Order: sequence, then structure tokens, then C-alpha cells
Amino acid sequence: MENRGRYSPQSYDLIHRNCNNFSLDAATDGLGLSEEVFPRWILDVPQRFLSSPMGMMVRPILEGMQLTGGGGSGANVAPFAGASGTTHQFASAPSSTTTLPTVADDNNSNPWANISSSPKQTQTSTKNVPSKQQQDAALAATPILNSYNHFFLSDDVAVVSICISKLTKHKNDDEERACMERLGQLLLTEKEATANEIEEEEHKSKTIESSSNLLLRYIHNEDNEEEKSKKSTTVFALMLLRLVILHSSCPKHVSSRIIQAVARNLLKNVDNSRNSAATQSMSWCVLSNAISKCDSSSLATFFLPTANDNNNNTMTGEEETKNNSTVDVSLEALVDAATLDISSNHDENQKRVVEVRQCASAFLYNVAHYFTTDAEEGEEGLSDAMVSLLCGSLEVGILEEEDGTVKLRRLLVASKMLRHSDATKNLAMELGFCDIVETLAAAEEKG
Repeated sequence: MENRGRYSPQSYDLIHRNCNNFSLDAATDGLGLSEEVFPRWILDVPQRFLSSPMGMMVRPILEGMQLTGGGGSGANVAPFAGASGTTHQFASAPSSTTTLPTVADDNNSNPWANISSSPKQTQTSTKNVPSKQQQDAALAATPILNSYNHFFLSDDVAVVSICISKLTKHKNDDEERACMERLGQLLLTEKEATANEIEEEEHKSKTIESSSNLLLRYIHNEDNEEEKSKKSTTVFALMLLRLVILHSSCPKHVSSRIIQAVARNLLKNVDNSRNSAATQSMSWCVLSNAISKCDSSSLATFFLPTANDNNNNTMTGEEETKNNSTVDVSLEALVDAATLDISSNHDENQKRVVEVRQCASAFLYNVAHYFTTDAEEGEEGLSDAMVSLLCGSLEVGILEEEDGTVKLRRLLVASKMLRHSDATKNLAMELGFCDIVETLAAAEEKG
């Protein structure tokens, strides 16, 4: 056979020149069969996998396994020309969700080809800052991860009218009822043109602050026996608070008070004994939305209480003491609580339902997305929250996770953290997370 040297230990390529390519060449040029007998989509399987979130993470490992030689290297062998003198080229199979890039067979088109797989050789400077070429190569190799360049927001306003109706149904105070109705109008007209706004900016802020005070009562008073029989009102209040915190007219001190109240209620429920699944889910939605409004120099300080939280609250002294003394709110505590909520391997008494896992994983994703933007670019090393994000996303029950949305968000968290710095990559290797990644990759191939 005139192309006998094409398949050898030196020319084998795991991605572009593998057993599937050999089978095609053997069938068409060796046996003289028609190309139609060969399922062409099989040739696209490696690239489809590498374009998935899991493939993006394991690609450096696979590239490090490649055999390279001298002049007989697989990267330098010309595309196979059949007996007819034409090169076998197949178009990628159409995808209903993602358009995948076409990858050529030469070494120059492989963004990982010139990157060493040895961790010791990556330290080219004292700060381990990757070169511009390496950064561009990493971005080019992760098209799906690059597409997740925004926060996950819960901003559906379709339930506003229902929530307002439910919360004002039994209110006898006309002033409170009117305040809640004005809030409903504000939330429903937030996306309309400024010419149609119903109040001036100052009046909007006052309406939001007054209505937020009313909504927070449902959270502060949840220990009250009367309120325990009306847990649905807490859910309706949280549905509105998640939109309030996104509103452009929401004052900073109001946002901070909402965050503190919702976070304390979550952290008091780490054993999953008090809150309903709906309350737990909507609480994570509120905090996830809050991250998108963070304008602090650090996300950690954003979740700390401020002096305004106490100066502007409407709780009684007894309520304030109870709510402030039981739980200390911090980013690390919230990340740990969310990590506990995304796990699906609790016993039956503590198992989180899928809605809770989805909302908690959205919160973790938003934290990871914030860390990997310019907001935290100047920070060196790994904070406790970063370590918890990486470990929690890959370690706690991910192999047992059955919900595709939760698993995707957890992989996105891990992917963003791994691309964030060399420190996270080294930590993942030291903790043996490569084994987990390989297990997930094997399961993905079987699926």
C-alpha cells in the first residue's frame, strides 16, 4: 500500500488520525468499498467531545498523552489521498444547539500543540502570568466556556401581579396596600422607555425602600407560629425581592439589608430543617441576583453587614438582637452553604430537591464568574471562597448528580476557576481531581 507509513506509532494522532480514520481508509482504499457505508459522524466525535465543557478540561491531559516523533510525527503526515487521488474530507454533522469549529489536521491549528504538559515548565515568570499567545490559545480552545460570559439572573416578572395580590389580600392597612401596588407597577415597568416611567427617581427609591421593609417582615418573622402557617407568603416576598435588588432605583443600603436578611435566614437553615424547598430556592435566587449588582472592590466585603443595615432597619430591638447574634454573614459561609445544597448524596432526611440544587449552583456560578472577571484581577493566591468553589464543584456528589442543569453549572464553576490561575490548576492536580474528570469524561462518552 503506497500510504503504508500513514499509520504507525509515530504518526498516530488520538484526535485527528485514530482507529476510526484507519477503518475508513481500510474500507475505502483497502477493500474498495463505497464511502457511503461508513457513518461519517464518527469522525467528528473527538472534536465534539473536546468542544464540551468536560472536553475543555481534559484536553491538556489528552494532548499530553500524544506520541511525537521526528519526521514521522502524525502532525507532519499529509492528509491521506485515496486511490482516486482525492483527499477524504467530511463536513461536520449539523448540530441543533452549537456550531462547532472545523479543526484541520496540521499542528498549527491545534491550540494546545505547543503548550507543555509539564507543570514545572509553565512557570515562566515569578507571577506565573501566561503569555498573550497562551491566553489566546486557551480562549480559542474553549468556545462553549467563552459563551458563558454573563451572570445567571432570575428576572422573570410574570409572577409580580400574583405576588402582589397574594401579599395584599389580607392587609387592612390601606397605606401598606398602596405601597405594595406601587412596587408592582415599578417592577413591571422597569424595562419600558423612560418617558413611560410613573415616578421620579427619588420617589422610586422611597417606594422601593418602604415596600422592601414590608417584604422583609415575612423573613424576620418566620419563627413566629402564625407565620409558620403562611410559609407561602415568604416565597411570594422573596420572588419580589429578587427583582427589587435588580432594580436600577434600589438604594445600596436597601440592597445590603435585603442581602443580610436573606443570607441570615439561609445560614440558619444549613441543616435543611426549617425552610421549604421553594423558600430555599428563591433565597438563592435573591443572592445570585445581588452578585450582579456588586460594585465593591471585593465580593467578600460586598456580603459583609454595613452600618446602614442597622441604622435603617425597621425591626424591633428584640428582633434585631435575635437576627444579628445568631449568624455571621460572609461570602465563605454562603459558598459553604451553597456547596452543601448542591450535593445530591445526602440521606433521605437531608436530601436537597433538584430546584434547590439548581438555584444554589447558579449562585456558585455567579460567584465564580465574578472572580474570573476584571473585578478581582489584581488578587494573587487563592481565597477560602475560591478553594471552596473548586472543591465543592468537583468533589461533593458530582458523580451521582442526575440533573443535567446542575451538572453543567458545576462544571462551568470548575472550568472558570481552573482557567482563572495556575494556582487553581495546581490545587486541582494535588487534590487528585484529574481522576474525577476522567471518570466524568468516560461517562460522557458512554452516554
